[in-house]
Amino acid sequence: MNIDSMKVVKLTEKNIPAFKSYFKQFSHEQDESNPPLDDFTVSENDPVYLLVKGNEIRGAAALMLHPEYREVRQARLRMFHAADGDYLSYLKLLNSILLHTSGLTSIYGFIEDNYSNIAKIWEDLGFESRRFAWILIRDIKDLTKPQFPEGYELRNFREGIDEENWCNIINDAFGHSLGHVRMTPERIEHWRLDPAYIDGGMKLLWHNDKPAATLSMTKEEHKGEDLIFIEA
Repeated sequence: MNIDSMKVVKLTEKNIPAFKSYFKQFSHEQDESNPPLDDFTVSENDPVYLLVKGNEIRGAAALMLHPEYREVRQARLRMFHAADGDYLSYLKLLNSILLHTSGLTSIYGFIEDNYSNIAKIWEDLGFESRRFAWILIRDIKDLTKPQFPEGYELRNFREGIDEENWCNIINDAFGHSLGHVRMTPERIEHWRLDPAYIDGGMKLLWHNDKPAATLSMTKEEHKGEDLIFIEA
């Protein structure tokens, strides 16, 4: 591989489809939770750089700088990936997105634990391991109907009514968790555009007519297997 034959270019509206294709192909190695959706466009809140060789994309770095991230002075990596998996490719991409980090204290991202060689490159670039997450899988056999204690009831999320309740519960529960950004009604609305969204998959647990907990379900694929993913 000749790294000198590659160059980093800023995303344009014209090559958004190519970026989406690259994300779909490689995001399973890192973080699939924030795909570029149908309304994705070039903006200051979503800087993206592509590592290209000729007409071929060989890497991508995408940063999320929406207001909820800026207010905590952090930015999340939507994607930070080099197809050749080498230090210099990652360095070129990192230097490009760092141009957008003025006023921030950190940027962060996630990577699958079986790509330890890439994690080592990230560490060599200055990233530190701060948080680990696991996926727990349960077979759907032998499911029983849930029985809630007296006074508790699980209800469907009501669009246009329950947004504030949902945001308050999430922000109270995770406000001090590493990497949490404030949940807002706008984020909920945008989430519904995600292909993984399930109609009726958002529910609130009520206790004596007061919102007490949230439950959301999305359609996911993990190692070639279709799953219902349960989130907060």
